[in-house]
Amino acid sequence: MEIQLLIDSFIKSITSYLQVFGIPFGCFLIILESIIPVLPLGVFVAFNMMAFGNFIGFIMSSPAFLINIACGLANVDFKKFLVSLLIGKISIIYFWGFISKSLFESITDIKTLITISILLLISYLISKFVNKKLRIE
Repeated sequence: MEIQLLIDSFIKSITSYLQVFGIPFGCFLIILESIIPVLPLGVFVAFNMMAFGNFIGFIMSSPAFLINIACGLANVDFKKFLVSLLIGKISIIYFWGFISKSLFESITDIKTLITISILLLISYLISKFVNKKLRIE
C-alpha cells in the first residue's frame, strides 16, 4: 500500500508540473519520446491526459513528426499513409492514455478490461475492412 501512495504522489506532482508549464511542455515530452524511442510513450500520454483532460491530452499526444517527414521523403502514397495513420495512431494513443491513466485500477476493473478489448477488436476490424476496401497489402 505504501508503494501505491508513493506512485500516486509522484503522478500528482508530475501532472501539477505539466499544468504549471502548460501544453508546450506536454508536447515537448511527446517530441522527446519521438527522438528517444526508449522513453515510455504510454507514461507521457497518460500524464498529458491527466493534466489536460482526455481530449486535449489525446490531441497533443498524436504528433509523429518524424514519421510524417520520413513518409514524405520516401514518397509514400498519401492514401496509404493517411489510412495507416488514422488506424494506428488514434487507437494506440487512446489505448495508452486509457490504460496508463490508472494502471492499478485498470488491471482489477473488469469494465476497463472489457472496454480495452472492445477497442482493440474494433481497431482490428476497421483495419481489415479498410485493407480490403482499398486493396492495401
